[in-house]
Amino acid sequence: MAAVTDNLRAAGFVLGAIAFWAIGDTVVKLLAETMSVPAIVFLRGLVSVVLVVLLARAGGWRPSRETLTHPMVLLRGLFEVGTVFTYLLGVANLPLAVANTLIFTSPLFGVALGGLVLRERLGPARLGAVALGFAGMLLVTDPLGA
Repeated sequence: MAAVTDNLRAAGFVLGAIAFWAIGDTVVKLLAETMSVPAIVFLRGLVSVVLVVLLARAGGWRPSRETLTHPMVLLRGLFEVGTVFTYLLGVANLPLAVANTLIFTSPLFGVALGGLVLRERLGPARLGAVALGFAGMLLVTDPLGA
């Protein structure tokens, strides 16, 4: 029973994250009318750092200089900035439905990479669920405006 409760809690967090993501994309689309993408990335990063520091301190985590300056952490940060910048540039210049459709292809890539890199079993049920989820997302986002 604990596994079911854990799964429901995790699903709730994922749904919350997707809701925040959709709201954030909408705000970026609105801000892009009056601000440049680099300014949006800077402000978004600033807000994120403040929130993460507050949450980390509330959880009792105290960063060390070694942790923050570890080469892999810095490399990951560099990739994150590149990812956010290019994604927000896309959101600013594409219709929101098309941008969301493109970003929601990530489960397809996740499943494919899981099979190739992690040797996950990709049976018909898993592939069918991903395809059904992708088709449902296409119905909701309606990227072609049909």
